[in-house]
Amino acid sequence: MADHISTSQLVLERHLDAPIERVWQFIVDPDLRARWFMAAPDDLRPEGIIGFTMDHDRLSDQSVPTPLQYRAFVGQSWTERILAFEPPCRILLTWENGEAGEVEIRLFADDEGTRLVLTHSRLRGREDVLNFGGGWHSHLAALTLRIAGESVPNFWALVSDGQRAMTNALDSGQKVTPGRNIAIKVPLYRWDETVAFYRDRVGLEVVRELEASIGFRFGDMTLWIDRVPHQSQVDIWLELFSDDPDGSIAALASPRRDELEPLDDVTGHWTSDPAGTVLLVRRPAG
Repeated sequence: MADHISTSQLVLERHLDAPIERVWQFIVDPDLRARWFMAAPDDLRPEGIIGFTMDHDRLSDQSVPTPLQYRAFVGQSWTERILAFEPPCRILLTWENGEAGEVEIRLFADDEGTRLVLTHSRLRGREDVLNFGGGWHSHLAALTLRIAGESVPNFWALVSDGQRAMTNALDSGQKVTPGRNIAIKVPLYRWDETVAFYRDRVGLEVVRELEASIGFRFGDMTLWIDRVPHQSQVDIWLELFSDDPDGSIAALASPRRDELEPLDDVTGHWTSDPAGTVLLVRRPAG
């Protein structure tokens, strides 16, 4: 089961060796939830509340001190609003009262066990992913062990593993690779001769014809010659692929330029390089 990590959302999937009803109890029963996560008094219903108390010293079966950076949070309690409550398979709640997004946990029958899918959406960037993503990764690891009847010797070791996993996922997802399309934006009065140049002189194969654009086979890519009214100069637009377009643009320190063209059915953003070349950084289709 693959996790999907970006700077705006994380999706974690785990297989648990227990039926849905048993896994659900580890989520809604405060005593069981406190063994792998956090718990406090609840009012479990739609528009109710779910309670948490930071008491991670209890999560390790060995005597393990809380790292210095977390000690100030020990004993803190708070509640989150329950936005959806569908026993025994779904709960949706706010995180930091909605300022840090929403968390959904869904359970699915998976052979003789359960597939758990945790989605934390509307994250605010890389720091949220490292913080919350690393936390969820470690808590789900503890849940997996508890449900299997195994011990959690050192919960903080799981936290280190989780933070490392989030860092690796973000760094990998933010890498950009060449896309499949190059577009030359040509003024209207130069379009016909430019198309003829690439078709008749260069000898490129036409692979698609649209009302205002001709696509040529260009190695593994498609070269588009776009007809642009009311433009006096030629522009070149390039496509780049990324599993995390938001994170990639942040890492590139490039401006978003989504006003250039609508991005229908595309997950990504327009941006540009220091020379002004327009780039489409997008998630690959499919």
